[in-house]
Amino acid sequence: MGGSISKRRRSRQRSASNFLPRYQQPHFPQSQDNGSVGHYGYSSQSYSGGRAPEQVKSLDRKYLRIGDDYKSLKQVTDALAKAGLESSNLIVGFDFTKSNEWTASTHDQEVFCFYPDERFCHGFEEVLERYRELVPQLKLAGPTSFAPVIEMAITIVEQSGGQYHVLVIIADGQVTRSVDTEHGQLSAQEKKTVEAIVKARKETEFALSALMEIPSQYKATLELNILGARRGKDIDRTPLPPPLYGAASFNSPKTSRQNSFRPSAPSSRHDVSTNPPATSASDNQVCPICLTDPKDMAFGCGHQAPSKMSCYKKDSPLNQITITLNINGVNVRSSEGRKGQWQLLLNNTGVVGMHVALTYKDTVIMFDQTGAGQSGYRLRRRFNGSRCTINHHDLLDSTCYAHSVEYDISANKVRPLRLDTDPWCSSASFLSNGTLLQTGGFEKGAKRVRFYRPCGNHQCDWIQSKKTLSDERWYASSQILPEHNRVVVVGGRRVFTYEFVPKTSPGEKSFDLPFLHQTNDRDGGGNNLYPFLHLSSDGNLFVFANRDSILLNLRRNRVIKTFPRIPGEGSRNYPSSGSSVMLPLDHRDNFQKVEVMVCGGSSIGALEAARKGRFLEGLRSCGRMVITGNNNKWEMEYMPKPRLLHDMLILPTGNILIINGAKHGCAGYENARNASLEPYLYSPNKKLGKRFTMLKSTKIARMYHSSATLLSDGRVLVAGGNPHGRYIFHNVAYPTELRLQAFVPHYMESRYHNWRPSNMTIYGGGGSHAIGYGKEFRVEFFLEKRMQNNEVGFSAYAPPFTTHSFAMNQRMLKLRCKSLDRKGGGWVVAVLEAPPSPNVAPSGYYLLTVVNGGIPSMSQWVQFAHA
Repeated sequence: MGGSISKRRRSRQRSASNFLPRYQQPHFPQSQDNGSVGHYGYSSQSYSGGRAPEQVKSLDRKYLRIGDDYKSLKQVTDALAKAGLESSNLIVGFDFTKSNEWTASTHDQEVFCFYPDERFCHGFEEVLERYRELVPQLKLAGPTSFAPVIEMAITIVEQSGGQYHVLVIIADGQVTRSVDTEHGQLSAQEKKTVEAIVKARKETEFALSALMEIPSQYKATLELNILGARRGKDIDRTPLPPPLYGAASFNSPKTSRQNSFRPSAPSSRHDVSTNPPATSASDNQVCPICLTDPKDMAFGCGHQAPSKMSCYKKDSPLNQITITLNINGVNVRSSEGRKGQWQLLLNNTGVVGMHVALTYKDTVIMFDQTGAGQSGYRLRRRFNGSRCTINHHDLLDSTCYAHSVEYDISANKVRPLRLDTDPWCSSASFLSNGTLLQTGGFEKGAKRVRFYRPCGNHQCDWIQSKKTLSDERWYASSQILPEHNRVVVVGGRRVFTYEFVPKTSPGEKSFDLPFLHQTNDRDGGGNNLYPFLHLSSDGNLFVFANRDSILLNLRRNRVIKTFPRIPGEGSRNYPSSGSSVMLPLDHRDNFQKVEVMVCGGSSIGALEAARKGRFLEGLRSCGRMVITGNNNKWEMEYMPKPRLLHDMLILPTGNILIINGAKHGCAGYENARNASLEPYLYSPNKKLGKRFTMLKSTKIARMYHSSATLLSDGRVLVAGGNPHGRYIFHNVAYPTELRLQAFVPHYMESRYHNWRPSNMTIYGGGGSHAIGYGKEFRVEFFLEKRMQNNEVGFSAYAPPFTTHSFAMNQRMLKLRCKSLDRKGGGWVVAVLEAPPSPNVAPSGYYLLTVVNGGIPSMSQWVQFAHA
C-alpha cells in the first residue's frame, strides 16, 4: 500500500495482458481453442477501442471520479461481486518486517512463498492458516519496498495468460520510504493511504477503506479497454477472461519472477534481443543469521544484514560452509559456495526447445514439432514468400509460424529457421565439418534426412536431403561413428532395426535388432524408445533399452556382449525417460576404460496410471557400470529425490549436472507432475554417499519436451517444456514454456577470477585448428594463480544433440599434457597430445578447456580429424 499504489496502477496496464507471444500483431486475436475472438479480446490500439470520440469523452467523464462512497463492508462486497471480481484470482502480499528490530538496509530482492515447494494456497482460508503457522517463526527487519511483490504479481498475471488478478498488500507501520518520495515528503495519494490506515482501527473499517475503490477501477478497466491496450511501439496483448482453475492448478509450482517490463515477443522476422537482468548481489551472499539461527528462515533467506555486517564479502569463509543432509538414507551435500546461479536470457524464444544443439559457431539450434500449429513466433511471410495476413485461415496456418530458431549466444537474439517436414521426436549427430545431420520425425518427416551447416553471417538454414531413411524413425537415437561422417540411427516407435547414414551402397537397407523386440513393453508404451547409445573405445556400440543393455559390433551386425540387467523395478527409457551419460575418458589408461551411468526413470505401470490421473513416484536409483573388460556389473546409488524427464550433462570439470525434469509420472502429454526444480551436481570421483550436491533451484518448471546443453563459456543453457500438443499458456498446471535460461555453475563466480585460465590460443599444424589423431599441438593461456596441490588439466568435449532426456553423442576426454611451461607475466604454454583414434574421439569439433584445480577456462573450439 502507500507508495506502492501508484506503481501498481502503472504496472497493471502493462501486465494484465496476454502472455501469448505473437511476433506480428493481429487485429483479431483468437482464443486458445478455436481461434474466435474472446469475450475480452479487444484489438484496440489505444484506450478508445475504436469508439467514437464522443463516446470516449463520455467514458472519460464517467470515470473522472472513482466511486468510494460505500457505507458498509456488505455494500462493497456486493459491488465486488456485481463487477465480476468473484471469479478473479487474488494475490496476497504480506509485509513481513519489523521496523524497530534493527537498523537495517532495505532488502528489495526477494518474495517468499508460503510453501517450500512454492505452490499456491487454495483459497484465502489456507492463506490465513499458513500465515498463523509461519508468523511465530519469523524474525525479519525492515522497512521494505513492495516493488518485488508487485513485480511477482505482474509475472503471475503474465504467465496466467493475462487474466485479471487483484493484488492485496497487507502491511502495518511504515508503508513508504523516504527514498521513494522527494525530500522525504509523501505524495497526496500516499498521504491519503496512510491516513486511511491510521483511521481504520477496526478490521471491518480497514477492509472497507482498502476495497471500496476496486469495483469502479475494475469496471473502468474493462470499459476503457485498458487491458491489452497498445502504447507507442509496445506490442499488442490479448487480455483473457478470469481463469477456471482446477485443483491441480492450485497445487502447481508458482511461476518465477522475471523482468516484467521486457517485451514478451519480438517483432516478426527480425532478430529478437532481450538483455539479461542484472544479478542481485544478495543472490551471491550467505546470510549469517540463517547459518547461526536457522529457525528464523522462512523457505528462503530474507533476513537483513545488520549494518555492522555491511562489508560482508562473497569470499568470506561463511560462503564455504557445506551442510550434509541425510535424505532417505542418502547423504546429500548442500554447499553454500557451490549452488550456482540462474539467469533469464530471453522471455520468449518463440519456439519450444524440444531439440537443442550447440554449434561450433557458438549458436544454438532449437526446434519443435511443426504439428503443434501456432508457435510463439508468428511470421510476416511464409518461407515460400507468400504473405501471412490477419484473416482467420492465416492465423491458424502453421506455416505462418516458425518452428525452429537459431539462438545467437553473444547477441542474445533468435532468428527463425525453415523446416519443410515435421522433425517431432527426432535425432541428430554432428559430422566432422560441424554440420548437424538430423534424422527422422513424424508422418512426412519420419524418413527425412536434414542438414544444418552453421555459418557466421546468419544466412544458413535447414536443407532437406532428397535421400531418405529406409525405415520411419520416430523416437529413435543416433550416434556418430569412427568411420568418417557415418551415423547409425537405432530404433523408433514400432521399429526394431538400425541403419546407417549415408549408405555404403544403393541397395543397403536397415538391419534387424532383436534386442529391441525383447525390451519392448507393449503395455508401457515401449519403454525402449530413444535408446541410450554410447560409442565404446573399441569402436563398438553400447545400447541400453528399458532395463537391459548390449554391446553391438556394427561392422559384423552381431551382439558381442550382453550385460546384466540394471537392478530395481521400473524402466529407464521413453516414456519412462530416465537419462544416461558416459563418464569422461582418461588419457591415463589410454582412453580404454569406458563407464556408463544411468539415472532415474519411471515406476512400473507409470504410463497406464498417468492416463487415469494417478502419477506414480519416479525412480531415485542410479547405476554405474564399466562396459569394457570382463567384470561388468552395476554399482547402484541413489539421487536425493526421484527424477525423470531430466538431462545429464558433463561439465568442464568432469562432474555431471542433472537438471530439469519431474518427480512423478512419465513422459507424454499431461503425464507428469511435481517439477524437479533443484539441479544436482554429481562428482563421480568422490566416495560413494558423498557424490551428490543439491544446487540452487529454479522457479521455472522444465517438464516434458525441455532440454539443456553446455555452452562454451561454461554456462548451461536451459530451454523448452511443453506437456501439451499445442502451445497453451493458461489454465494448466504447466504452461508451454518459452523462456530461455542459463544455469551458471559456481566455478564461474568472480571470486575465482584469479584462478581462472584465460586468453587461450590453440596452435595446431600450420596454424590450423584441425589436428590429426595422436598429433601434438600447443595451447597458450594466461594463469594468474595456480591452485595449490592441484594439477592443471585439459579436457575436450563433444557437444551433444539433446532431446527427450538424452544428450546424444556427448563425450569428454581428459587429454595428455606432455609439457607445461610457465612463461613471464603469467603466461603458460602447454603441449598436448590429440586423442589416438576416431574410436576414442570421432572426427569433429570439440570444446577444449583448461581446468585449474576445478576452475575451468572459457572453452575454445578445436577440430580433431584424420591427418
